[in-house]
Order: sequence, then structure tokens, then C-alpha cells
Amino acid sequence: YLYTSQVDDTGIRGIYPDFLTLKCEQESDKEVSFLDVLIFRDKDVFMSKIYDKREHPPLSRVDQVKYPHPSCFLSTRSKLGIITSRFHAFGRICLRRVDFVERARIFLKEFLARGYSRSSVASMVKRFIRKVPLEFPVPKVGSFVKMLMP
Repeated sequence: YLYTSQVDDTGIRGIYPDFLTLKCEQESDKEVSFLDVLIFRDKDVFMSKIYDKREHPPLSRVDQVKYPHPSCFLSTRSKLGIITSRFHAFGRICLRRVDFVERARIFLKEFLARGYSRSSVASMVKRFIRKVPLEFPVPKVGSFVKMLMP
């Protein structure tokens, strides 16, 4: 029920005015992206994972520098805080371990490619995994961190 003129048997009516023309912009009826979240069904359960529009055309053709260089004048804490920030987003959105691992590896590869110290990055990742509860169990923090590091 899209339009206010559409009413079902229980009296529920649409939310959009009739003069507004709505277009379906989703490519699939199996999943939907909203902001940076992809919502989909896995069997009978709704799941979510990260959606990055920069990975899909036309933005995938644009060369992007996403993270500050280690030599910039930001504090080290601010620069490494990006790890914590991104991992919080991954942890809140990715309900499955496999989706979290995939997204974390992509991010860490890009972040390390900027020239950050592998040991400093691994230390921040380990600290995050120890302190922040995720949607899935992480029994061995050390081996999980090694799996995340590209």
C-alpha cells in the first residue's frame, strides 16, 4: 500500500500522496540496501551486512583515498581510532561471523596499504575484540585477530 488512496480491509492506508510517482530503484526483490546496510533473508531469518556503494558502479570506477596517511598531523590515537570506529560499524551491522570477517579484512587491507604499522593495527584490533561484544562468539581472540589480518 504505497499511496494514501490505497486502503486495505482493516483500514490501513498508504503513506505517500497520489501525486508522487514512486520508482523502484532496487535491482533485486531478494535484498535491499539502505544507507550502508544490506538487508537480506537467509532461510527464514532477516540478516544484515555492510553495503558500500563505492564498491558498485558507477562509484567503483572512482579512485578513492579513504584513510589519512600515517605521517599526517592527526594524533596517532585519532588515526588508529578509525579501526575502532569501523569495527563498531561492522559489529553492529554484520550479524554473521563470515560477513564481519570479510568486511574487516577488506578494511584492514586498505588501512595497512596506507602504511600503518602492522603491530599497532593488530594491537587495536585485539583490544576491540576483547572489549566489545559481537553478535557471534569469539572463543580465541588471538587466532581470530590473526584471521582478520590480511
